Amino acid sequence: DSTRPPPQELAPAEVDAQSESARKDGEQRLAAAERTGVLASLPAVPVSALVKVAPKLRVIRLENLGIEDLPCLDQELPKLTQIWLSGNLLKELPDPIPFPRLERFDVSNNVLESLPERGWEELTKLRELNCSHNRLALIPKALAHLSSLRVLSLSHNFVADLPPELGALREVTDFDVGNNVLLEIPEQLAGMRSLRRFNAE
Repeated sequence: DSTRPPPQELAPAEVDAQSESARKDGEQRLAAAERTGVLASLPAVPVSALVKVAPKLRVIRLENLGIEDLPCLDQELPKLTQIWLSGNLLKELPDPIPFPRLERFDVSNNVLESLPERGWEELTKLRELNCSHNRLALIPKALAHLSSLRVLSLSHNFVADLPPELGALREVTDFDVGNNVLLEIPEQLAGMRSLRRFNAE
C-alpha cells in the first residue's frame, strides 16, 4: 500500500529506555523468585544471575514460552519440588536428574527424543511424571526406581516397547501410554498392583 507511511524507527534514547526498563523488570522478577522460591516467568537477566538464584527455587513454572534450553536445570536444586515446563521446545533433560526433592515433573508437549538414564533412583518423592506429547522412542528401565510414583503419562510418543521393569512401580494408580506404536504389553506390568487406570489405545 503506497499510502501507508513508512515505519518509524526508535531513536537511540528510546531504545536505551526500553532496554533499561526490561533490565529493571528482569531484576524485579528475579528478586521475587528469590524471595518466594517460585519462578513463574523467565526474567530478562544474564544466565549467571538466574543460575545464582536457582538453588533457592521450590517451583519452576515456565509453560508455553518456547524455551529451548534452561541452564539452571543443569545444577543441583535441593529445594525444588515442582517443575512445570509443558509447551516448550526442550530437546533434552539433565543427566543425571539433579532434583532430589521433586514431587511433580511435567515436561509434556516438548520435543524430547530421550529421557535421562541416570538419577531416577534419587527421586524418592516423585509422585507425578508427565512426558506425553514428545518424540520419545525408548523409555529408560530406571523409571522403575520411582518408588513413590502415582501418575505416569507417556502418551503421544513413538514408544514401541515398554521396559518390563516398570512392573515394579507398585504405587502407580494412573498409567497412560496411549497413542504410541506399542508392539505388546509386558506381562510384568501386572505387578502394578495399585493400578486403577491403564490406557494403551
